[in-house]
Formats: sequence, C-alpha cells, structure tokens
Amino acid sequence: MLHKTVDLDPSQPYILSYHPHGIIGMGVNCTLNTNCAGFRELFPGLRRWGVTLREVFYLFLVRDYVLLAGFISADRQALLDKLRQGDSIVLITGGAAEALYAQRGRFTLYLKRRQGFLRLALETGSAVVPCLGFGENDAFSSIDATQLGHGAALMDILLRIRKVLRFSTPLVTWPVPLRNPTNVVVGAPLRFNPDSSVEDCHAQYLAAVTKLYHEHKSKYGHKDIPLEII
Repeated sequence: MLHKTVDLDPSQPYILSYHPHGIIGMGVNCTLNTNCAGFRELFPGLRRWGVTLREVFYLFLVRDYVLLAGFISADRQALLDKLRQGDSIVLITGGAAEALYAQRGRFTLYLKRRQGFLRLALETGSAVVPCLGFGENDAFSSIDATQLGHGAALMDILLRIRKVLRFSTPLVTWPVPLRNPTNVVVGAPLRFNPDSSVEDCHAQYLAAVTKLYHEHKSKYGHKDIPLEII
C-alpha cells in the first residue's frame, strides 16, 4: 500500500528516494514506479521515471519491458535531463549493495556514503523526498552473510562481486516472493539551500529519514526493528 504524508506539487521536480532496496525492490516497483497502488490518484499530475542500471538496457526483451514501464538509465546525464525538464525520478538510493542486508527483522540502509543524489538535487534545484518501504525486507527469505562462518570475509566477497557485476547476489533461500504486506510511506520533500554543502544536505537527509522511520514504524509492524544506517 502507498501512504502519503503531504501533497507534492506536480509542477516541481522531485527525487523520490526509496529505502530499503530489498532483494529486487518489490515495494518501489508496485507503488512508485507503477500505478498498482494508486500513485496517480494520490499525486495527480506528477510525472516520474523509474531508474535502473544502464546494463539492463542491453538485455534482450528486458530492455523492451523497462522502456515500456517508463524506466531510464542511471547515467548522470539522463537523470539531469529529466530533472531539468521538470520531471521527477525514483531512485533506490542504497543501490545494489543494500540488497545484501535485506533480511527479515532488519531495516538497514546503505546510505552513509551515498551523496550523488544530493549533488543532483543541488545542481537542479530539485527537492528530495524520502520514501520508506515497511515490509520490503520481508518479501523474500534470505540469509545474513555476516552470520555465517567467516561472515565479515563473506560479506566483503559479496560486496566485491557487486562492484564487478554492478548488481548484488543476496543469499536467497527461496526464489518465490512471500505473502507479506509492504507499506510505502512518502515523506515530506526536503529543499536545500543552493549554497549548502553536500555534507550538510546529507546530514539533513539522514535526520529526515530517521524521523520518518520512527514516526511510522509502529503502524506497520516495525516497532521492535531498529533503524541501522551504514
């Protein structure tokens, strides 16, 4: 389900920043990238584009699907072009690395070193909208690599594989999605002073994400799940 906290102005460009990645981003695709959960009714007139890896557009048939679904490449210039023309984009900000931490009972965001989306915001004057998917990490059954033997070394290997392949390889125990609800909360947009440093914007964003999480965690089954930002 999709839940909004404030209205968004369709005449303004936004960076819809979604967390967490989950295994394959079930929540973001069902609520923000499509109209399955009534996005157009909640945010009328807001034109947005999903963002995926450039390599996806090289895959036979997959390319046709993502184009029809309204996705664009994660190339910086493509994102700048959309924002400058007044359209919005949907990013899974933690990227593929965050998928490695997608286990039931966790809400871990790979965010401390993610600043590119904030540079886009400063360069284009776009507001950044934090979006949280409660239940995203419950969509699949997976194993925490750090809990296995030589966990730190195994996680390091998985992160290195991600750098080479550009996508991650979570340790999924069953490939079929589980029947669990995902509630996506769209927060209030953050507008940054154009003279602000990226570091200041990053601190503001982390504070906004933390606040949004604690405001809604009890409503959607995450009361006892701590927010972890790495």
